[in-house]
Amino acid sequence: MSEPTLSAPAPVQKAYGGITRQPLFIFGLCLLGWTLAQMDQAFFGFVIPQVAKEFHLTLGDIGLILAITSVATGIGVVVWGILTDRLGRKPVFQITLIFYAIFTALQGLAPGAVTFTIARGLAGIGTGGEAPLTNTIVAEESPARWRGVLTGILQIGYPLGWFIASLITVPIVLAYGWRAVFFVGIVPALFIIVLRVAFKETRRFEALKAVREGKIAAEQTNVVASKEKAERVSLSELFSPELRRTTIVLFIATFLWAGAYGGIAFYLPTYLQAVKGFTFAQATYLTGIAYGIAVIGYISASFVGEFVLTRRNTMIIWAVLGAVGFAGLLWLANGWLTVFLWFTFMSIFFYGTAAIEGLLVTECYPTRIRATGASFTGSLAVALGLGIFPLITGNMIGAVGWNQTMLFFVIIPLLLSAAVLLLARNVKSGVEVETIAV
Repeated sequence: MSEPTLSAPAPVQKAYGGITRQPLFIFGLCLLGWTLAQMDQAFFGFVIPQVAKEFHLTLGDIGLILAITSVATGIGVVVWGILTDRLGRKPVFQITLIFYAIFTALQGLAPGAVTFTIARGLAGIGTGGEAPLTNTIVAEESPARWRGVLTGILQIGYPLGWFIASLITVPIVLAYGWRAVFFVGIVPALFIIVLRVAFKETRRFEALKAVREGKIAAEQTNVVASKEKAERVSLSELFSPELRRTTIVLFIATFLWAGAYGGIAFYLPTYLQAVKGFTFAQATYLTGIAYGIAVIGYISASFVGEFVLTRRNTMIIWAVLGAVGFAGLLWLANGWLTVFLWFTFMSIFFYGTAAIEGLLVTECYPTRIRATGASFTGSLAVALGLGIFPLITGNMIGAVGWNQTMLFFVIIPLLLSAAVLLLARNVKSGVEVETIAV
């Protein structure tokens, strides 16, 4: 049974009549926060060769660092999700920003591999919380007809983070060494100053909070059916009869999709140097440019998923085309131009699926447990995929080679993810989240 859509008080109802400056402003804040969070991921991906050299690490060791970091992140994102549904979107948003700003900077001070890994894991706990938070905030503040577009475009923070980091990394590393790039992680702390003043709690959560505190009756809102339901926030609720199928299908599909991404993304700069013969600067800039162009895939997926196809079907198509593009990069690209063309084609579709995934898992849960659901089926599944697959591929590359490893642990999982999504609900776009959630 879906939560009933009831008559909302005027202040709540008025906010969702169309696109106004407020939801666009909130979207901009979330996009900036998400972009800053992804820069940390990119910094590590770009300086893996330097980190490995200084700490005497193999690719298998790097995979272990990624795995440990992702497990820690996965545990953290579930906690952030529950806290977000209990305490509110704004306070948790601020805490996560502080968390990853501090520990990203501390990576640059790590004296050895163990302390570096600890700092990366703690930073990952902060960055992991950004995905369900920003997706939830934008989904709740956006008008229904434009929710898919705004949440989809929000995901360009990922390629933008990598693109900006690529421009920063090369000159800093060449001038000051790899450690200096992590000090840029202090920037999010400055963003908190703006956030505290400019960002207000989402209206849907304010209504939910008012019901919990007994200030208004549930019947006066459109976000929850009863006070008892408003107070139910736990992981077990995700496996209730009405949510069980949604949770299982989305978790498996997201895990496979994230695993496919994690199996190669952090190693791509290294791959371009080791297999395609690029220099450090060439590999870094090429990766950054490809991520920048990938923005096309994010934006086009957002509009296609909102106005042409459903989000589920769009993600399936984008995933299949992404697998084709990656296969072309592995087996058909030899010179700079062909590598660039196949890399960008792969990025547009493979990475562009992220524009769909975030909202797909967010809008399928009711307001009272939306961030928890997004954290579990989205962020936890992503964290596990990003942890397990890089560990496997990092060890398999040395044993069977790059191409065979990428076939079995990137291309095939990506195609399996698309197949599993066929079992997910094919929800019509452009309706209120209370109508969609079950």
